[in-house]
Amino acid sequence: MMSTFGHINDVVGMRAPYLQMGGDRQFEMMSENGYTWDASWSTNMNDPPLWPFTLDYAAKIDCSVPPCPVHSHPGIWEVPLVNWLDTNDTLCAEVDNCYLPNDKEEALQLFRQNFRRHYEQNRAPFGIHLRARWFYSAHYNLEALQEFLAELEQLNDVWLVTISDVIRWMRNPVPNSRAEEFFDCDFTNRLPACLGSLLCEYMNVTHMPNSEDHPGDRFLHTCADQCPDVYPWLGNPTGSANP
Repeated sequence: MMSTFGHINDVVGMRAPYLQMGGDRQFEMMSENGYTWDASWSTNMNDPPLWPFTLDYAAKIDCSVPPCPVHSHPGIWEVPLVNWLDTNDTLCAEVDNCYLPNDKEEALQLFRQNFRRHYEQNRAPFGIHLRARWFYSAHYNLEALQEFLAELEQLNDVWLVTISDVIRWMRNPVPNSRAEEFFDCDFTNRLPACLGSLLCEYMNVTHMPNSEDHPGDRFLHTCADQCPDVYPWLGNPTGSANP
């Protein structure tokens, strides 16, 4: 579905919906389908912060949202969601689950104090995990994030990279003097974003959570040239009229 309707052809990692992990079955699925990493495992082990690790051996860290894997899964990396400490002294795995800052300065304090714990201790990768709703809740949150990122740009030993970049560096670390070459921040050849999407409408859909007795309407935005014949779903991911 992602390849056909979102033009995304290279999926190498995942995060479980709502951070609800699937235990060993999830990681068996990842191994079978060539995934490299998971970033669903929230942990209270934040002082010092926890580095990403492989599941070549069974992990023995706390499990905030069970079931977590209990067996080894060679070749799979776990990039833990190291809990932040919000301005209300509460642990939160994602920024938008933290106590909502009252103003821009409080939002900046949230970013700075959690970044410092990583930067001044063991330099474990610092994840900024948030969803769009955090910006909808307060406009100054976006201003704070932009200012915080501008501050990071002034540090010559901090790099804004993807999870895949982090794992690639951990497999083959290079000194800071070679980081610009290693991370390759030239995106001139990247495919352009979808400038206009189709809105596909499907009435009386009976897939879960609806049913034959209680059908519902579904909508799909896609960058594809045309809408699928029927609503794409399990067993018919491309929405073919004759799957």
